Amino acid sequence: MKKDGHTRKLVDPEQMPLHQTGALSPQAEEKVMPWVIEFRVVGTPHIIKQNVKEQMLIGRADNVNNVIPEIDLTSYDAYAKGVSRQHAILQARDNRVTLQDLGSSNGTYINGHMLQQGKAFRVREGDIVTIGKLELQAHFVVKPKMSEKTTVGVNYLSPEIIGNGQSVLIVDEDPYLGKVLAATLKQAGFAPTVVEKGVNAISYLDENIPDIMIVELDLPDISGIDIYRYLKKQTEQPIPTIGISAATAGYFMGQALEEGMEFFIGKPLALDELTNALGKIVKGKA
Repeated sequence: MKKDGHTRKLVDPEQMPLHQTGALSPQAEEKVMPWVIEFRVVGTPHIIKQNVKEQMLIGRADNVNNVIPEIDLTSYDAYAKGVSRQHAILQARDNRVTLQDLGSSNGTYINGHMLQQGKAFRVREGDIVTIGKLELQAHFVVKPKMSEKTTVGVNYLSPEIIGNGQSVLIVDEDPYLGKVLAATLKQAGFAPTVVEKGVNAISYLDENIPDIMIVELDLPDISGIDIYRYLKKQTEQPIPTIGISAATAGYFMGQALEEGMEFFIGKPLALDELTNALGKIVKGKA
């Protein structure tokens, strides 16, 4: 069924057991392969982009009572739209992101279905999350694992060490994604460098030749394909390259593989898929 121009899907009936909630320690948080999620404020150009911790409060700020939500909706007409100060909890565990209403006055909904207070329900790509009367559409940019399967009781996911200090150039206009990829690659034993523009990647390649390159194919200034072609002209030996793009089929993927890139990975980017590709590259070079 459709409402307000959006296709309404049924809420995922699978609940997240409440005993699995809770905050990570600072030491454990450093090892997390994180989620990056976008909430697009429906009917506006606004996008709320968030590195998702294991547990995050959604609501509106109240400095008098020291309520400071990690996802603060105050700027999006939250009061008029019935958003409570402590409205809901967004949680990320076991390769899932879930939403739990905290007894808000005006309710929390996924795809038009009201969530039962105190029970956490899964949020999937494209879901319409309604906080009071404020509609947000969820889009995942990065997720820890490609597989949907989960293991109950696993608190966080950490990449294995597969690199030995190899330099990796990461080219992506999204600073959140670049930061997450750099952190993950450092944990996996690589030495990453992040640039956000194609022109900066060209300048970097004029002075440095990385051992591996990860490049967004659909950059706004210079395409990732052209950056890869430039890299090939700079070296006698091919540099292993992974192309990434939200366009998971068609033009970009076909062109990337035709040009000789080793791998193409679509978005939302699964970090285990990326590290698996890097592992194959490292083994191939050994």
